[in-house]
Amino acid sequence: LSMMAVTAGADFCYAVEVFKPMAEAAAKIVAKNGFSDKIKIINKHSTEVTVGPDGDMQCRANILITELFDTELIGEGALPSYEHAHRYLVQEGCEAVPHRATVYAQLVESERMWSWNKLFPFCIQTKDGEKAIVSPPEMEGCPGAPSVYDIQLNQVPLKDFTVLSDIATMFSVDF
Repeated sequence: LSMMAVTAGADFCYAVEVFKPMAEAAAKIVAKNGFSDKIKIINKHSTEVTVGPDGDMQCRANILITELFDTELIGEGALPSYEHAHRYLVQEGCEAVPHRATVYAQLVESERMWSWNKLFPFCIQTKDGEKAIVSPPEMEGCPGAPSVYDIQLNQVPLKDFTVLSDIATMFSVDF
């Protein structure tokens, strides 16, 4: 994203990446593409970045470009990270890309998706031959811990679910 921003005319970019191997790869890619004088890679979580003469960033940025989002919007800590960035890392009234997001939901019924939350018998090879591992009957009535599945209905065959509601807007956020 930083190389695209510089190519599009940005004078200088700070690229923040918390995952060390990714930050190291980014630094190599930036150098190999001749952008080292225009892009500084900061290997920290964005909430640990400092601004000022002795900080990670010399001054607050005038645009915020991120790729914090997973498909649920809230899974990678995007909302607190955006809030922190607006409070401490960018100028007031800066542009944010993306600048808006909406989360939608739809109720569906699906034996296939329900099966993802169940334990099925499986066989293992032992010294006495093949043995089936079967969960106790009591477990069938135990719903277990709620889980969030990253499901896009367009990835599930139409025959595998029944729509129970219209699509509903859960919430929208302006960044």
